[in-house]
Amino acid sequence: MGVTLQKSRFLNNFLEKYIFLALSTGAVTTFTYISSNLEIQWTYVAFVITSTFLLYNYHFLFSVNRNMFFDKQNRNHLIHVVLLGMASGALFLPLLSVTNVILLLLAVLLVLGYYGKLGRKLMLRNWWLKPFTIGLVFAITTMTIPLMDTGNNGYKILSTTLERTLFIAALALAFDIGDVMEDLRGYCKTIPVKIGIQHSVLIAWSWLFLAFLLDIMAMYAGWKTSLSIYSLIITYVMSAVLIWHAAPTKHDYYYLFQIDGMIGFPMLMWFVLNFAGL
Repeated sequence: MGVTLQKSRFLNNFLEKYIFLALSTGAVTTFTYISSNLEIQWTYVAFVITSTFLLYNYHFLFSVNRNMFFDKQNRNHLIHVVLLGMASGALFLPLLSVTNVILLLLAVLLVLGYYGKLGRKLMLRNWWLKPFTIGLVFAITTMTIPLMDTGNNGYKILSTTLERTLFIAALALAFDIGDVMEDLRGYCKTIPVKIGIQHSVLIAWSWLFLAFLLDIMAMYAGWKTSLSIYSLIITYVMSAVLIWHAAPTKHDYYYLFQIDGMIGFPMLMWFVLNFAGL
């Protein structure tokens, strides 16, 4: 992904260990509660942060096989993530409703499908499905589940889930643009590999525009506050600019900080606009 630059050890760990991504995911989950005038469920926000950190740091364990147990480092990683996962589940899962546990299991199945663990026919990493698989997993965990136990109607939940899916899918497509040269060398099919970078940018922009239309509809339906809509509009514009400048020559931190940062950017903008009295 792009060009790697030498940075401080702290910044390396903060970004490359996906701590920043986990915090950004927690921020957008918090934004979901605020934008819908709901009480923030901090335990669930903590669960989202923990789950994101574990998933992105230990995603290689989805390819686990018995040979891994003969490697001490992999075996230790496996033991640690299992223990952390069990502790996290024991702490947070009892706080979720049965419906939300089912939704969480659906997100897990999507992740397994993404890593090809549900069979070749259910491979969710196909070049045209990959961004939407990522987007839907994020949408279920950061939008659908927070809204399910609040008496919101199904149409609102579906609409806002689609909006979040489109937004995250556009950001995921930016990562594919950054990886296009590596994917070409590795014969890995992605949208930029199949149709080129410029067309991929236009597709990502169209997804952001559709997300914008869904948010405008949500504002007029009274589903979201006007302040949250302004925050999202600014986020979409910033995301569009970043996607326009995405390229294989960009360094890793362009994606790990600026692109990933757009996930939590609506929460930051909400604070700024609220402080400004808008």
